[in-house]
Amino acid sequence: MFPETRTLLLGMAVSTSFLVLVLTTLWRQQRREVHGLGEWSLAFLLMSIWAAVTVIYPQLSQWWLPATFFSLLLVLSHLLIYEGLRRFLQQPKVYWPSILLFSVSLAGMLLAAALESIPLRYFSASMVILCSYLLILLSMRRSREHAVATAVFSVLALVMCSGFLYRVGTLLAGDLRVGLYAPTDVQLLVNLVFTLFAPMAGLSLVLMVNERVQSRLHELATCDSLTGVLNRRAFLAAAEAELERSRRYGTALGLVMIDLDHFKRVNDTYGHQAGDRVLVDFTQRVKLLLRTTDVFGRMGGEEFILLLPQTALNEALQVAERIRCSLAVADINPPYTASFGVATAVGGAPAIESLIANADTALYRAKATGRNRVEFTPPP
Repeated sequence: MFPETRTLLLGMAVSTSFLVLVLTTLWRQQRREVHGLGEWSLAFLLMSIWAAVTVIYPQLSQWWLPATFFSLLLVLSHLLIYEGLRRFLQQPKVYWPSILLFSVSLAGMLLAAALESIPLRYFSASMVILCSYLLILLSMRRSREHAVATAVFSVLALVMCSGFLYRVGTLLAGDLRVGLYAPTDVQLLVNLVFTLFAPMAGLSLVLMVNERVQSRLHELATCDSLTGVLNRRAFLAAAEAELERSRRYGTALGLVMIDLDHFKRVNDTYGHQAGDRVLVDFTQRVKLLLRTTDVFGRMGGEEFILLLPQTALNEALQVAERIRCSLAVADINPPYTASFGVATAVGGAPAIESLIANADTALYRAKATGRNRVEFTPPP
């Protein structure tokens, strides 16, 4: 009915070895950006070793010391998957669940060795692996990213939990024919699920890593590396889309050019690190005052730009004034101010460059008349 156990284990050894190569390569390339790859590489290496040894020595379960050692390797591999996942998802550093589960497994297997009880050893390993799957499921549920990989991994973990629970149930019911090579359909089914879980789980993890890397590359291509807001090219692309929407629906569109006052003096007097702190502080304060539909970008240096969809002139002026006033109460050394130029268009703006030019004219007037103020260019 099912493939024989040795074939399943051989396939698991080969697939996990391949995953070790993939994850190790990713770790060498992305370890600074993506956490958890080291734990996953080690986890699948331990799985590969366990599967290979079990294929070569099918009578391993009868040798107490080696059997206990390799069972602990298998338990450790699953706990490492959980620890890697926790680090990958940047969840709190809580190590006690893994330490507790490994300690319980070790105690159970040592007791099994002392009593020479194969069912007890199998039960100890199975329950700890089951608990590690539950921890994995809890970690995945807390994450809102990587939806596809999370769903696949969650289904796999649920299937594994069901398989192990069923096998443990039969064990408690008195079926003591345990071990990978036990001649029962239940054990063969558990073996099938278990050996398929490893490569499928590994592929899910690789998908998650790839999604994280692609997201990071997109962020690097579209966001300013210091402040995290859109860079000039990404802002202009987003602005063109908003301008087209404004034309289509005849809605107002506001644009605010912002220039931090005397920023060169800040760099010269306090140093470039202080200047960077000012830029980051400014962007964080502006973000707190924006809607989710607003588009915020850095044009270069100390110059920023803000696009306000469905915003008329008076509303755009209010937004600029709120930002200006928020800087006056900023608790940062050195203190700083900014000048603002506002322009708007309703439906028929010819091009985003024209709107930017109008706002830039207003900004120049604000700087020429004393700085730390808001000026505007009336809509055409």
